[in-house]
Amino acid sequence: MVSEILFGECFDVIESASSWLKIKLLSDGYEGWLEYTGTFPTVDTPPDNLVMEPGVLTGPKGSIELHIGARVDVGETMVVAKNRYQINARINQKPEFEIDGLLSVASSFLNTPYYWGGRTNRGIDCSGFVQNVFSVFGIQLPRDAYQQEELGTPVTFEEAQKGDLAYFTNKKGRITHVGLITEPGKIIHASEMVRIDRLDDQGIWRNDLQRYSHHLASIKRVAHL
Repeated sequence: MVSEILFGECFDVIESASSWLKIKLLSDGYEGWLEYTGTFPTVDTPPDNLVMEPGVLTGPKGSIELHIGARVDVGETMVVAKNRYQINARINQKPEFEIDGLLSVASSFLNTPYYWGGRTNRGIDCSGFVQNVFSVFGIQLPRDAYQQEELGTPVTFEEAQKGDLAYFTNKKGRITHVGLITEPGKIIHASEMVRIDRLDDQGIWRNDLQRYSHHLASIKRVAHL
């Protein structure tokens, strides 16, 4: 698995093969293969409201889980596959950037297991975590850490503020990890699970391991995007 589609996200079909569709997400341009098990509604634009904490749609066909970053219609109900469902979720109708809200949404992922390609509270990877948290507040970031690192304004470690993004390299010098600074010297990130660790000008220090787990490459401020 390379990524997940959240409820309400739109995509284009660019290729088909047997029971599989190659799709491209409209939000971040990510491509991958999706097993075709039914029909998909055709829409011009995705729903407007962004889910801020896990919720659910309830209707005549049962319930549909809503994860952070999912999209739902304006109002208390929406139509899904010709059936009307009740929206039971906290939503952001005006997704404007707000740091305390951003950190609150980020904290709701704490202890979520790390899962390659994941984008939900069931399992998430480092870049999916950052992407979802920022999307709730109207900032759409690319899917992968190295793509995200290309955006934003560089800041030094001494200039870093809560809400900035820190990027880390592997032994080959490639950007492979990202986390969100919660306050000077602390970072929330997905590594084994979503956790808060110490951050200094060398990288992420893991108290439980008594060593650095990630080497700091850069810090970027993206709030102005």
